[in-house]
Amino acid sequence: MWQLFSKKVNYKGSIPFLLGLFLIFVGWPVIGIIFEIYGSVLLFSGYWSSAKVFLYQIPVLGWLLQYPFLFFDRLKRILG
Repeated sequence: MWQLFSKKVNYKGSIPFLLGLFLIFVGWPVIGIIFEIYGSVLLFSGYWSSAKVFLYQIPVLGWLLQYPFLFFDRLKRILG
């Protein structure tokens, strides 16, 4: 975990995440959570392709995630 936060590439996500954690401890939870969510998105955005493949393999969840794309693809074939 230390390597994830201390890489130079991940500073854009590490700083808001740790600032959000600090704000939660100080007593500003709403602003802290907003900062933590933003930092988490920046930190873990590089893992989205791996997570997407994993989520598609889960039986029910994978179908629910893929269904909107299948629906619009079928609709495009019908209309176009």
